[in-house]
Amino acid sequence: YAPAFFFYLLGRSLKGGTMARRCVDICWLGVSVVTSFAVCLYPWVTSVSGLLQVAQRVFPIDRGLFEDKVANFWCASAPFLRVRQWLPKSSLVFVA
Repeated sequence: YAPAFFFYLLGRSLKGGTMARRCVDICWLGVSVVTSFAVCLYPWVTSVSGLLQVAQRVFPIDRGLFEDKVANFWCASAPFLRVRQWLPKSSLVFVA
């Protein structure tokens, strides 16, 4: 739901008032988004290993392309392209 709320708030901030007021509203929207992201990510920011763990969980490349965020594309193209037979697993990360 976050993109829907963001674009609703962005549209509201672009509609009202003068150009200066619009800029202030957009800046406040940006500050609130960055602040909420920082608050949510704060427990893992204390160490580099914590950030790497978050990145590995968001992008689970070790499990393979067919369980990644772009699984629909890879599953649909697998009968035609046979990418897993052509490339080693280490280079499939860059293809994705």
